[in-house]
Amino acid sequence: MQSIEIEVKFRVRDLKALEAQLSQLGFRCKTPRTFERNILFDTPARELRGTRQILRLRRYGDRWVLTHKQTTPNDSPDARHKERIETETVVEDGEAVASIFRVLGYTYSFVYEKWRSEWADSEGHCVLDETPIGQYAELEGPREWIDRMLATLLGAWR
Repeated sequence: MQSIEIEVKFRVRDLKALEAQLSQLGFRCKTPRTFERNILFDTPARELRGTRQILRLRRYGDRWVLTHKQTTPNDSPDARHKERIETETVVEDGEAVASIFRVLGYTYSFVYEKWRSEWADSEGHCVLDETPIGQYAELEGPREWIDRMLATLLGAWR
């Protein structure tokens, strides 16, 4: 399925406090804390990265998801919101997909792992990531909703 993804990521000091705040704001936990492994593929010359594209194979619990992301004309590396065209599909056998990519000349360009939980309200969603380099949240949805939620969530910590 193809869609326009609009998101903002930010560092989080206290995930439990953020979860409590999300709950108070009417968010519901859609996916509890789940381990995730991500493999980014690219050519040896890093052609996808050079054109700001991502080809990712993700194992999320027992589920494999293949994702391609590319920038939109509205996206800028300096913009507050990231805006990308995202095409995503569930695949049955991620190892087979990885094997096909390698035969086609793609290599693992980056592998990262994290724990993720997903929360949503009626307008958008918030994911909470625990990574080796810190804890992060990502708000995804309409720009106005993202800005409103960001102000509400960050305002509570000031």
